[in-house]
Amino acid sequence: MKNILIGVLVFVSIISLGSAIRLYMESREIPAPISLEATVSQEYMIKAGKVTGKLGYPSDFLPEGKLIAKNILNGYEFSQPVNTRSLQYEFTLPEGTYHFKYDTGAESGYAGYYTTISECIASVECPKKGTIKTVSVQAGKITTNVNINDFYSDLDPSVF
Repeated sequence: MKNILIGVLVFVSIISLGSAIRLYMESREIPAPISLEATVSQEYMIKAGKVTGKLGYPSDFLPEGKLIAKNILNGYEFSQPVNTRSLQYEFTLPEGTYHFKYDTGAESGYAGYYTTISECIASVECPKKGTIKTVSVQAGKITTNVNINDFYSDLDPSVF
């Protein structure tokens, strides 16, 4: 009989302790998690600029892929999907200096870049090999003609 009484007391104590913990947890105000997206969006609104341009691909269609901008000072990468029916793009970015690439996602690493030959790629006088160009993004400004169409330059992989 004594063992049953001790068992009942232990059971009641455990239930009471569980209820007390539940009531305590419900009474606490737990702050909402901080959203990195919201932080980045606020940063965009304060110190953002736009980059626009055209995408070019050595074929009659643009394969699925994404546009990537890499900040060359801190290494942060920003990406956005691209509407492959429109060869125009607009990219809102925080202030900084960037390299641009169109990544097809192919296992071969096939990608297009904004390079020194991006402006003359259709000309016979254009050099065969380009070097990657930097783009400065300033708050409230639009940088135009950042045409990403160099799929042939053998760039050093550490550049991107």
